[in-house]
Amino acid sequence: MTFRTILFPLDLAGASEHTIALAASLAREQEATLQLVYVLDEGRDFEAAAFTAIDPQTVSFHLREIQRLMTATAERAIALGARAESHMVEGGPAWEMILHEATRVGADLILMQTHGRKGLGRAVLGSVTEEVLRHASIPVLVVREPG
Repeated sequence: MTFRTILFPLDLAGASEHTIALAASLAREQEATLQLVYVLDEGRDFEAAAFTAIDPQTVSFHLREIQRLMTATAERAIALGARAESHMVEGGPAWEMILHEATRVGADLILMQTHGRKGLGRAVLGSVTEEVLRHASIPVLVVREPG
């Protein structure tokens, strides 16, 4: 099986060097393009401000951080020999938007890094990766950090 387009969703935690290197290596070997995507889900991204007015400067800062993260990740993948593009989409829930983007860009594979949350953190935050795995119609490669 060959992959031409690999969707690589990011969150504010970013991707580890290990995961970026793996994604870049796979894309390079398959001659595929990495499509990095960040899903801006206001309910999740600004949950701390759910009962207050969101300061426009806070939103601007958040958007700049997302762009910085995506640019840095794409540049690292490119430095490792992969073709990479990045973009942000708005909406939610995040797992649905990831699947929508996979269809939109014609992805043959979704590559996700898991944070390995357990217990209350997982119950409260849910698992975007788990929902993508449950509902995806294309292969999903989940990367967990070694150690």
